[in-house]
Amino acid sequence: MKRHSVNTPKVTAKRQWKPPVGAKYKSDELAMFYSIMANCLDDVGKSDDALKIYREAESMFKGDIGMARHLASVYYNIGVTLVRQRNMRKPELN
Repeated sequence: MKRHSVNTPKVTAKRQWKPPVGAKYKSDELAMFYSIMANCLDDVGKSDDALKIYREAESMFKGDIGMARHLASVYYNIGVTLVRQRNMRKPELN
């Protein structure tokens, strides 16, 4: 029996994460989604991407008292990421 080889193109392009378009509602699930996504990126060494996601979550939850506990978690995770980077910065006070 003869084997036929198929020429398949090798995929080498890296995809950059882009924030979802249109997800504008706030819920516990959305907060958890952002945390899990950023934590995974941080765990694989993409701390800059993780910080972008944490900052996006911060801007989404800031000013909403119902999301205060999620905002506290976001700040905690930002701190963990910065410690991992050994890039301790002074906290920004607003």
